[in-house]
Amino acid sequence: PSFHHLASPQMTIMARRTFPHRALAEPLILNRLSGLVDVWLNTNYFTPPLVRIPQATMVLDSQFRHFPDNFSRAKRGWLSYAHWATSRRAARVVAISDEVARDFRAHNARAKADRICVIPTPIDWRRLEVADKEPERDEATVLTVAADYPHKNLATLIMGMHILRKSHPHAELVLLGQSAERLVATKTSAIPVSLPEYVHRLGYVSDETLAHWLNKATVFAAPSLFEGFGMTVVEAAVAGLPVAATPLKVYDETCAGVITPVRAPLDPTCWAATLAEVLSDLETRCLTPDARLKLIDQFSLTTVGSAYYQMLRSLGHHTSTA
Repeated sequence: PSFHHLASPQMTIMARRTFPHRALAEPLILNRLSGLVDVWLNTNYFTPPLVRIPQATMVLDSQFRHFPDNFSRAKRGWLSYAHWATSRRAARVVAISDEVARDFRAHNARAKADRICVIPTPIDWRRLEVADKEPERDEATVLTVAADYPHKNLATLIMGMHILRKSHPHAELVLLGQSAERLVATKTSAIPVSLPEYVHRLGYVSDETLAHWLNKATVFAAPSLFEGFGMTVVEAAVAGLPVAATPLKVYDETCAGVITPVRAPLDPTCWAATLAEVLSDLETRCLTPDARLKLIDQFSLTTVGSAYYQMLRSLGHHTSTA
């Protein structure tokens, strides 16, 4: 089968000028191309109607159902419709984790289990440069990577650091990720305006800077209350960091052996106690060399790309033999 990805800005602009909403623009584009391709991969929730070729659609999460305040009323309506349409039209629904698949099925009764598959988000390990570097760890630097959304729970972690410094006076926190004013869904920061000197907020950073902190930090903290996959936890674990995290099921899918759960993730005292526990026993809370190599292979571009190829090929083959 021939696999194509729509990547023409000119075509998208022309379609949007004619039809202001993607629900109208995409069927027009896809039907124009239906004679050229065997199967289509939609990479963001929505499966366009009236398309005569099989479609596979990626579902990244159902966050709008669990944290509706993160979305406008219009966006919630659109996402609800997109999930509904995908549950009925997609020849294959691609969830990025088992937890996302379970969540999607729970809210879409018409979604048949045999049409849902799980293919994780791929990670390009070359961009982090962690595989061949010998870590130069700080004494007690806590690293977290998260955009400033309310459900990322960063304020609780910051308060936990204040308590942690009573027993670890040299502990510092490094925050990497986009600030609220740069995000589409929210403009209200969950992080205090005035931060103590031991909290370093660096904002959105390059891959090189991220790799630097993955090699320099002592422990990784993942305070988020909701994730569809949790790429940052996988990256931190592979970099050789122990991880203190909210007890989310999706983390158990990927890094169960390296996660130290924070049982009360909204309690700063619990964060302080868990981080202190990890800092006192770093070596036994990291991935073994074999487990690390397994994760690198499991989420590599080659492994995940092969899974997508086989899935798309099966849909294209089914069409050609029908």
